[in-house]
Amino acid sequence: EQLLDSPSGNASFANLPTNKGKAILLECAFVLEAIAPSRLQLDRFLPPTLLRVIVDHTGTALTKAPPASLLQRGDARRIVAQESFKTSLFPKMLEAAKGVATRASAKPTAAAQALAKETLEKQVARLKDLATRNPSIPKSEIKALEASLKETVTALKDARVRLDSLRLIYC
Repeated sequence: EQLLDSPSGNASFANLPTNKGKAILLECAFVLEAIAPSRLQLDRFLPPTLLRVIVDHTGTALTKAPPASLLQRGDARRIVAQESFKTSLFPKMLEAAKGVATRASAKPTAAAQALAKETLEKQVARLKDLATRNPSIPKSEIKALEASLKETVTALKDARVRLDSLRLIYC
């Protein structure tokens, strides 16, 4: 939220003073979202979910973020101007971060699919039961709900991670 609301937009740079040698960290905020027609109301099962990922210059995922209170403003031009950073290091770090986020998205996606399936199957069963007692309920309504169930589960299965913001941290 701080990145998006700041005047610098959705990309920033910071220095982190440390006595452990030099390193570069890439902190990424990915959003897990399912793209589908609004009539499916997928937000009930999988609202846009933030996945925060931090990788170092080797592509290794870190479990702990550096304390925000220690981060200092910095100028990224010296690092970003280096050709090897632009063509090799940064793309590898970004790819590693996206891989971590994709793996992290599996659990919430599976949970959303299970919730959608359970919820909509109950609605189908209820409508079928009601149709046995009330002949005025059209079979087309049951078929439409079953189609909605199938479309919802498929859309949730195809949920994707999207890079929303990033911060480069020079240690």
